[in-house]
Amino acid sequence: MASTMINEFDTFFGTEAAPAIDSFEYKLLDGFGIMDSHQYRQKYLNLTQKEGFGLKEHIWLYILVNQVKSLERLKDSRGMGKPEFKQKYGKEDWYNRIESFLKKHCVMYVAETRPGRGEENKFPIVNINTAWPTMAFIAFCYRLYGSKNVSVLTDNEILDSLLEDKNTWVVQMYNNDSLQDLARVANQKFWTQTVTKSKNPVAGAYEGQAGSTEGKWNQSYYQTQSEDQYPYATMQAGRLKVIPGMKSPEQVIEIIRTFK
Repeated sequence: MASTMINEFDTFFGTEAAPAIDSFEYKLLDGFGIMDSHQYRQKYLNLTQKEGFGLKEHIWLYILVNQVKSLERLKDSRGMGKPEFKQKYGKEDWYNRIESFLKKHCVMYVAETRPGRGEENKFPIVNINTAWPTMAFIAFCYRLYGSKNVSVLTDNEILDSLLEDKNTWVVQMYNNDSLQDLARVANQKFWTQTVTKSKNPVAGAYEGQAGSTEGKWNQSYYQTQSEDQYPYATMQAGRLKVIPGMKSPEQVIEIIRTFK
């Protein structure tokens, strides 16, 4: 059998010259299939670069998206268009850059970016936090310090704030088993209790369930996210710095306590 196969293959391969290895544009394969967080993050960075985003714009956008999940509400008087908010920040460069990014480059759902809809190059707001979990953590720390006196919070209160079920990005961080178990429980709660219906007008709530409107935790999706292992970050001498290595609940609590 082996000799027959070798002869068969040699005959087939010998019919014409092989194409040159460098005749293929392998870069064009990027983005094939279902995109992971790294591909979404690159797409996000490419689009925000067009609007001149700096660190302040990224942090503010992540704070805003964590506060308001709906693209429509984020843009209107329930979000950035809220009179008091716009009066205070409307003339800031970061405000105008974020406003332009949301209007020109964003849609609400992943399904809206599928081929054939004319929105392939836009970014789904629902994927902002999970596209760059380290930035989501940074924005979380800014928001926590801006809304609470962290120095008087107990360790459990800090951990509970981190593990609010809406913080679905926590499962993508470089957690030890103990912290990952807590994050997984919160993640399951979000997708089974908080999200009970999908408002997506294009497709079902989950990939492969077109027409479905019921919330459901996706084990496969969770497993993919848990393998991301994004690093946590801290503030040192006024600059953000990534902290390498796997972290326990106690270590992350300490990172948050010393962030500012």
